[in-house]
Amino acid sequence: MLIVPTLSGETPNDYAQGVAEKWHIGKKGADNGVLLLVVPPPEKKAWIATGYGIQGWLTDIDCAHVVSDVMKPLNLQGKRAQAVVAGVDAIIGKLGNTPWAKRPKRAPPASLPGWAWILIIVVVIILCCIPTNDGLLLFVILNAMVNSDGGDGGFGGFGDGGFGGGGGGGSSG
Repeated sequence: MLIVPTLSGETPNDYAQGVAEKWHIGKKGADNGVLLLVVPPPEKKAWIATGYGIQGWLTDIDCAHVVSDVMKPLNLQGKRAQAVVAGVDAIIGKLGNTPWAKRPKRAPPASLPGWAWILIIVVVIILCCIPTNDGLLLFVILNAMVNSDGGDGGFGGFGDGGFGGGGGGGSSG
């Protein structure tokens, strides 16, 4: 857990990534790091960043839930210290007490079969061929393809540490 007075204009995600990179959070090769970043008022931010290897046990949705449903209500009541403790407790509760070495290995996420990719490409080509007056349909399709992040909500690996993945959070009240 890290409490900082300000993010100095950085996003919580970028700040957490920098800290995780510098501190080598998590076990090398396991990507099992977790960082709870808290910024008190006036910025009032909280962010939970997770390594890819731990996301099967602590998902981005779980992280967002801890911040918005566990920490934020306490922050709104002015109970800032209790909010941090409750956030840490919720993370620990979600992860359980099974030692990391005894956790089952996660299978890599399933990918679409080849025929599905071909079908998607054919549909996109057909949609691109539909004439429109202003080209809006083509723009929307191409924009969606170019700006898609794959839905991982995360960021890359961090140096020699065991941290690379996603996270969730936002305003903590």
